Amino acid sequence: GKRRTPSEASSAPHPSGLDDDVALLKQAAVQLERGEPQAALATLERHALAHPDSALTPERLGLRVRALCATGRAAQAEALAARHVAEHPGSPLALKLASPCAGG
Repeated sequence: GKRRTPSEASSAPHPSGLDDDVALLKQAAVQLERGEPQAALATLERHALAHPDSALTPERLGLRVRALCATGRAAQAEALAARHVAEHPGSPLALKLASPCAGG
């Protein structure tokens, strides 16, 4: 039989897009916990490209804001947070994002 190259294997479709959806956000969260906000931002960027209409968009936004705070980009984090709050006033994430960079 034809041997599959590793790159071919890794681009095989996932059994469920949702698994990948969740896995990428979990990975970003772990990277944040480990003090690797740059890596987390890169992972979140991949998630945004792969799952633009994800049901987990609020989680992604929350992680992105935290990662931006951690890389010292508070102004960017606050702008992102403010936009979400304007679009979804009163949502659980909006409440969390009221002062996004205030000590977690």
